[in-house]
Amino acid sequence: MLFHRGKIRNVNSIFQILKNSIDINQNRFNSDSAYNKGIDFTKLQTEYSSDVIEFLKTPQRVLSELEEFVRPEHYQAFSKFPNRALPVRKIQPTSIPYTSIKSLSNIISDKKMKRAFELVLNNYNDGKFLTDLEFLSLFVQFSPFNWYAHKLLQLYQERINFKSCKKKVLMLMLKVCASNLDYKLFDEIFQLCLQKGYIIPDEILISAIQVYMKTENVQLATQLFNQHVLSSLIIPPRVLDVYISNLYNQTKNVSMCMDAYRLWLSKSSETNIAIDSFMYNLIVEHERAEDIAWMESSLRMRNRLDRFPIKFGSLCNELSKKITAYEKFIHSESMHVLEGVAKFEGNEALLIDNLTYLHLRHRKYKDAITSFQRIEDESKFRSIVYSVLRHFEKEEKPDKIFQVLINLKNEAKLDIHWQYILIYWRCALKRYPYLASKIHMNFIKQLKQLKYHRYSFLSKLLRTNPYPNNNQSFDTRDFPVLNFGKLDYGLDTLPAAPKLKNIESRMIQGILPNRELIRKSIKFTEDRKEFDRLLEISNLMDPKASNIRLNVDIFYKESFFGNVQSVLEFVIKEKRKIRKNGIVSDKDLCELFKMCYKCDLYEEAGEILSMFKEFNVVIVGDQQMMKFISVYVKWCWRNKKFQDLVLIMEWIKVQNQFVVDSFFLTNLKTAAVKFVGEIDKEISLITLDVDKLEELEHIRDKVIPSIIGYYDSVLEELKEKHNVVHHNVINETRIAFAELMKWVDEDTELMFEGEW
Repeated sequence: MLFHRGKIRNVNSIFQILKNSIDINQNRFNSDSAYNKGIDFTKLQTEYSSDVIEFLKTPQRVLSELEEFVRPEHYQAFSKFPNRALPVRKIQPTSIPYTSIKSLSNIISDKKMKRAFELVLNNYNDGKFLTDLEFLSLFVQFSPFNWYAHKLLQLYQERINFKSCKKKVLMLMLKVCASNLDYKLFDEIFQLCLQKGYIIPDEILISAIQVYMKTENVQLATQLFNQHVLSSLIIPPRVLDVYISNLYNQTKNVSMCMDAYRLWLSKSSETNIAIDSFMYNLIVEHERAEDIAWMESSLRMRNRLDRFPIKFGSLCNELSKKITAYEKFIHSESMHVLEGVAKFEGNEALLIDNLTYLHLRHRKYKDAITSFQRIEDESKFRSIVYSVLRHFEKEEKPDKIFQVLINLKNEAKLDIHWQYILIYWRCALKRYPYLASKIHMNFIKQLKQLKYHRYSFLSKLLRTNPYPNNNQSFDTRDFPVLNFGKLDYGLDTLPAAPKLKNIESRMIQGILPNRELIRKSIKFTEDRKEFDRLLEISNLMDPKASNIRLNVDIFYKESFFGNVQSVLEFVIKEKRKIRKNGIVSDKDLCELFKMCYKCDLYEEAGEILSMFKEFNVVIVGDQQMMKFISVYVKWCWRNKKFQDLVLIMEWIKVQNQFVVDSFFLTNLKTAAVKFVGEIDKEISLITLDVDKLEELEHIRDKVIPSIIGYYDSVLEELKEKHNVVHHNVINETRIAFAELMKWVDEDTELMFEGEW
């Protein structure tokens, strides 16, 4: 119940009051629970909520196609791919007898790997150690099972003198460390190899680039890449692919990517056309005229400018942004021509990969599964699997991720990869941040039950951090974090609210801040000089000022420092940008609507709501949906849109599209209490307008008690309903993690010819 002036507001019916106070004449809704409260939705007319619900709810077509997409029989087509990722692994032979630990040689001869490692571990704990020669021999024997080799290496790393190891063994150690994401030990051994002046093989260089990029040592990764390019006669194109993809993912620095690309071509080294396409699209996206001219000249000289991957890459970039352009093109004659070109050039797999991505991007799941089933190339098949999983992660649908994975396991006999587990874990935490600690705890429990220690590194890699929250009355909310291991080279971990010095220290390394980082920094700074510098960085990152959420934070901070720009002028300017670009995100529209609510821009708020439909904007994810609905409900209260308020509350109550949390429910309760206080204040300020005074007193004395009685009962229902849902979520994720770990163990048993 809501409390106001010390008394509980408990009213049986709101219908009669609404009927006497507003014009009711529309059949919009039907709810038995609503009738029990005396609200006849067959007669309730709304101004906004009907349209709002239309862009909030998932269309029936999408729901039907989504259920079709995850049906098991659709995945039987992929059983044609041989399971090449699971070769039978054999213990390496050795001539070294293991005399330091009794029975070890016999257990190794019997090919009992797990028992062999457990015997070594137990003896180590009892103070009985392998000699250096025995350790190196056992490590090499374990190397096909890199997780056991890594555990052995971890166990003995304080006892082994790495300087005495031969190059071949050190390279094997680096490979094992990289596979198990042990970046600290990798760094220690790799630095030793550099000191010894060893020539680094391409495979190890690729691992080093990935390690140092992920741990933000961009300068070392760049130095390694540059030296390798300048000193090597022949380098596989994959080195460039890995370097540029990791560089851009970590830094978003287009200039550094172009420098690497130019250096590579200056040595007349071959490139994969995929990286040509990526770089061309990147500079076109950032409107770098000089680079575009240079790139087109280079592609023309290499007879690649008119190749399918280049042309279709640019087209995909545009089609992914605008659903109208996508729908117009996908069934056009131009599409048929493009398919012919792809077939002629032998790029059908690339076409299918990109089409599947486009269909998923626009939630055309029927077309997506059809194009997915056309794939004949195994490497592209695995690429599309990853795209499908990442799509459902962005949509915050962990249940669909799990269904797809189980289908691939049962029907296609796909082998599991640790990144699949990571995607499911991260998606579950993003969708349910208020349940994150419990979900993560269940994950760790299941991980510890792995029989063969494979993927045990995930317990250190996957972490949760709490959201910054000053209100202790709300649930603890956590977000997923990947902890790649801190290497000591001068960069501290970014805090939740980063300062300018954190950003600039990374910019020296070439790591440009993303927009969310800039937003947080601008939002929390109270220093004018720091704000001006952040503004410079913002203009560098977004010269067209296209990010509305960032622009809103800049506007508020400028107002804090004395800028008197009109809010209305700002909103009008942002709307013009949207219409000029022809595209806008759900988060940007939600932010503009929130601004209109805060500043009482009623007409502008209504227009922002209409823009959701105009630009086919879909609100994605439970968290974003709750943020929008919270603001919309507050807006309905403030503008006395009681019909709209009742309809949106009834929709929230009966739908199962998203799961609410106590933070959301508390927000809605607070909105009602705040409105009652605002009405009292508004009445106290009226002195001459008798009609207005009577209207407000009628609302306060007749309408509000009825509305709040209904409103409070809905909140109680939501609380009870979602307590049950939360329990189910915890149980479902626990079962999913158990199934995924079972899959890991089953795959592991297939990888070895002997007895575990």
